[in-house]
Amino acid sequence: SHRSRKAAATLVVHPSDHPFDSDLVDMNDDGLIRAFRLKPRPPDCYCRNVGNAGVYVVSHTLADMIPRARCDFVRDIFPRALQEGMALYGYRTREYLRDIGTPERLTAIRTDWATRRVERRHRDVAMPAVFLDRDGTLCELVPLLHKAGDLRLVRGAAEAIRHLNRADYLAVVITNQPVVARGLCTLEQLDHIHARMETLLGEHGATLDGIYYCPHHPDAGYRGEVAQHKVACRCRKPGGGLVRRAVSDLNIDLSQSVFVGDSTVDVETGQRLGLRTILVQTGEAGRDGKFSSRPDAICADLPAAVDLILQAKTQNAFTTKTPRHKG
Repeated sequence: SHRSRKAAATLVVHPSDHPFDSDLVDMNDDGLIRAFRLKPRPPDCYCRNVGNAGVYVVSHTLADMIPRARCDFVRDIFPRALQEGMALYGYRTREYLRDIGTPERLTAIRTDWATRRVERRHRDVAMPAVFLDRDGTLCELVPLLHKAGDLRLVRGAAEAIRHLNRADYLAVVITNQPVVARGLCTLEQLDHIHARMETLLGEHGATLDGIYYCPHHPDAGYRGEVAQHKVACRCRKPGGGLVRRAVSDLNIDLSQSVFVGDSTVDVETGQRLGLRTILVQTGEAGRDGKFSSRPDAICADLPAAVDLILQAKTQNAFTTKTPRHKG
């Protein structure tokens, strides 16, 4: 919380459906703000889609820094606070927060209010989610991808995610990233890869509600490995640790949620948690052969899977199954 962290300020942040013309916040996994990425930014600047919602809790110490002259929190006060070593934190939420900076956005917000979308996004209302594998499902499969420039979205993936956003499904990435344990990239470099992914999605107005990754690998004893990440863990798929963390963070209704992936590991992950599962025929296309799990549906790619999910939503076709065992 703001008080327990002794924060100078806590900013409400959220994914923006127009990050290209929004001020973005750079923060670590604990929510500590490192920098502000102000608009306009160069085209090759990849940023995590963490938008400043313009809602702040400010300590007396920081409030005393505010001059009498006209100034701006994001461009003047907060950067100065960071320079002076003050701790600023972001409070990320999936609740409904939008600016009304254009007539088009005002019209959209009026529609969302009339259709009670604002209420459905309340933190106390559990929401359905589509859990997405990253490599081979949302992004093209590149073995051991560890450079941001090598990441490319699957064709039509951004539009598919945007459809989920508008249909009030949370879009949550669940991904194993053993490249960190192998020493091929650092956590900071992995964050840069995810920044490129979110930038590419944001160009099409698509947002992710969370990216949950496992940096571990259980097999140790190789040259160049990072020993602290060469461990057996509960977060590596098919374990359910990442999904459970997302459920806790975002208040997800698992009974109405779906897991989409390109491998039997993804199918096994979803089935252990009682989720409906869809196998896409991109990436591994189920040929990894690690588990005998059979998906509830097979689709050509992510756009086709999203079409099926949204069609099934109107028919109440995706309901929970009994978890087989804990993972």
